[in-house]
Amino acid sequence: QLKKCLKIINNLSYSENYFIALFSKLFCIKIHIELKNIELSNSLIYNTERFIKRNSDKFTVYDSSLFTISRFKEKTKHKTLPKPTFNTPSLSPFHLFLLQ
Repeated sequence: QLKKCLKIINNLSYSENYFIALFSKLFCIKIHIELKNIELSNSLIYNTERFIKRNSDKFTVYDSSLFTISRFKEKTKHKTLPKPTFNTPSLSPFHLFLLQ
């Protein structure tokens, strides 16, 4: 069941719709953190952070997505964790769900 779920979520991360792709990438990170797949989580964090920064024109979710990534880095004890230099942005319900 879990493999099937991860496959579906992973396929959604290649959606042409930016928001679907972004949220599926973030959700996939959350799942792998919960499964203690730290190496894979770190790789996904790095790739998703690049994806967010390349699409910085999507200002409605830019800050909250980077904030979520920074919290994921804390959970995985990411070696290159920068200290967040911004206050907590206004988070969407989905971002709040991911941070629970």
